Amino acid sequence: MGNSTKLRSPSAICKKPKWPCCQSWKASIGSAWTTRMSKSHMMNEPPALDIINDTDEEVQASVLIRMAEEIFAQERPGLSCFATLYLCNDEQMQSFNKQYRGNPEVTDVLAFRATHGELEPDKGNAKTFLGDIVVDINQAYRQKGTNSFQVEIQILVIHGLLHLLGYDHIKTQDKITMEQKENYYKRKMVGK
Repeated sequence: MGNSTKLRSPSAICKKPKWPCCQSWKASIGSAWTTRMSKSHMMNEPPALDIINDTDEEVQASVLIRMAEEIFAQERPGLSCFATLYLCNDEQMQSFNKQYRGNPEVTDVLAFRATHGELEPDKGNAKTFLGDIVVDINQAYRQKGTNSFQVEIQILVIHGLLHLLGYDHIKTQDKITMEQKENYYKRKMVGK
């Protein structure tokens, strides 16, 4: 696969969050991942999605980055932002889910927003860090149904990105709104 990539990283990326996990989580991956300053004229502007793959599976990084860029541009025009995607296994996801949500079960995706409030338009010199998405590749395989693994990862990333942008599915009306957005992006980007 021409646009597949496998990125490796340290497996210990998390510190205890300052806020309750349902509201926000700022990952402590290291300054290279969480502090991004870029000017529009710089050649090496960081991507909209930093991908940390702590598994042996390959993902289509360029596709996921383009998806993030398009969703950010459509949802928050004028805001230059980025997020981190961490791909992990069942054991890691179970640990994160227990630690941050109090649920000892495996789940497919977790999203940790870096901010509670409204996102401000870009001031022209810095990218805004939206937060982290954690995806369990084993759970993605189990639940993919007729989807390919790559498509299932794309669907989970869309879900996580929408959470980082403030969408939620706890209240009925919020759930309807988020599902409509998810379905829109799945049709547009994944053909589902």
